[in-house]
Amino acid sequence: MSGYHVDALLHVANLDLRGRGIWRVFSEAYATGRISITRPAEILLNANTVTVLVGFPIPPSGIGETDGPLGALCLAIALESLGKYVRIIADKSVLKALREVWENTFSLSNVSVSEKDVIVAIEVPGRSKDGRYYSMRGALISPDPLDDIILKHVGSGRTVCIGDGGNEAGMGSLRDLIVKHVPLGDKIASSVPADHVITGGTSNWAAYALVGALSTLTSRNLLKEFNEQYYLRIMYDSGLIDGVLGRKSLSVDGIHKGTLQ
Repeated sequence: MSGYHVDALLHVANLDLRGRGIWRVFSEAYATGRISITRPAEILLNANTVTVLVGFPIPPSGIGETDGPLGALCLAIALESLGKYVRIIADKSVLKALREVWENTFSLSNVSVSEKDVIVAIEVPGRSKDGRYYSMRGALISPDPLDDIILKHVGSGRTVCIGDGGNEAGMGSLRDLIVKHVPLGDKIASSVPADHVITGGTSNWAAYALVGALSTLTSRNLLKEFNEQYYLRIMYDSGLIDGVLGRKSLSVDGIHKGTLQ
């Protein structure tokens, strides 16, 4: 199947139900050839080891959100079924929740990243131009500096970053469009670039779209083993919150239904 048809998954994943401006960022980036899902999928298919970075603490509590961990699990399950070794490096805010369901989950201080790893960051805070980290509402946050890993390896062709608001690691590659289209964009926009960027209405959706691309390229349904509601319940029971609502809820970014499954 052509890259064009695989990239069609991005149009679904970038539905902007909350009006953050990500659809306009995606549309302009895609029209100018700055965003694709085909090449990241191909890179993952050629990888032996994949390191997934994930976790966004929500102010003022610093509790992790449900957007990101579900996408990380979906991708990890898919890649493992393809024979890849997958490990997750999680922000402290989501570490406990992910350890309950993925044995190879580590904190930033307990694992190093090889020069051969393909690195995928899903909803990971990216430092802004002033070196600080911000929520979509412009509030300061204090995450583990997982974006250091992206900064160290960007330019290798092996960094893939997923975000839905512009303040995530990797979104520095689209910073001009985030400033143009996203509220508070100049303040919150990440300055951390990536080799490959994927946007979505939620970061989970973008991760699911990436798994959909892997499914298409391998002629296998890699989404069938992932039960979103099952894992969402585990994340909820582990204390993670809806990042938009700011409280525990069986939802992601205020959205209760509407995945790519």
